[in-house]
Formats: sequence, structure tokens, C-alpha cells
Amino acid sequence: MESWLSPEAYQAMVGQARNWADKDRTWADVIDRFGPRSVLFGGSNPLYSKSLGYLTDDAGLPVMVFHLWNGTEPGPGDGWPPRTSSCCR
Repeated sequence: MESWLSPEAYQAMVGQARNWADKDRTWADVIDRFGPRSVLFGGSNPLYSKSLGYLTDDAGLPVMVFHLWNGTEPGPGDGWPPRTSSCCR
């Protein structure tokens, strides 16, 4: 386990997550807003989908999970799949 949330931080996340997640978010957005994840489902490569899970030491509370789609950070010319080099076409 990487990080546990305090019960107060968990309840704050539950109260904010639905409205906050109304728009597309990145891995960095989730970490900046809610801090280090408790568990990672998937690989660490940011170009592939994964889920960041948050939990407390209270086994009665469900895991809060943010699923992240694959791709790159938003920006001009970004997209998925990444462009291939002209040498390899």
C-alpha cells in the first residue's frame, strides 16, 4: 500500500469527486487534488489506461477509484496512438 487516507480526507474526497470528475482529468490532476494513491491498478506508463485507488484503514469503506484513459497530456498535436516516426512507415 502506497498511502492511506485519513477518514476526514476520504470523506472530503467522496464529497468532491462526482462534481470534480465531470470533466476529463489526468493522472497529475488526480494526484494534485487528492494526493498520493493508495494502490495502482495497471502499469506506470502514463500512455496506457490505469486506475488510481484511494482507501482508508477502515475496511467498511469502499475503495474510491479514478479510472484514467490512455493517451497523452492535453496539448497541440497530442493524441493517441502516438505518431510514428517518418523513418519507420
